[in-house]
Amino acid sequence: MLLNTSILRILGACFYYSPDSPSVKSLIPLMPFLVELFPWPDSQKIKKLTKEIAKQDFKLLYYDFSILFEGQGNMPAPPWGSVYLDPEKIVMGISTQAYQQFLSLHSIAV
Repeated sequence: MLLNTSILRILGACFYYSPDSPSVKSLIPLMPFLVELFPWPDSQKIKKLTKEIAKQDFKLLYYDFSILFEGQGNMPAPPWGSVYLDPEKIVMGISTQAYQQFLSLHSIAV
């Protein structure tokens, strides 16, 4: 089966760009249609979650994005490992290892 990679691009944009960016603002209303792009084990749950996301207030989405990814204080969910996040400022340091563990824990292959 050939996997539709559009879902990876859509979700990737949502993690990379702020919810108030034009790219993501145009994607949010389309979230309920993600269920059609992948053979989800529990498609009803995905449908429910994506409908809820589409109804969220942009201000709340932006606030959550800012806390998680932009680093107001300690970033709990940086989307990548970085020398700037590493206390020793090394490329394959603690932040990269934490990111790799997260990917492994969630069976995400990049």
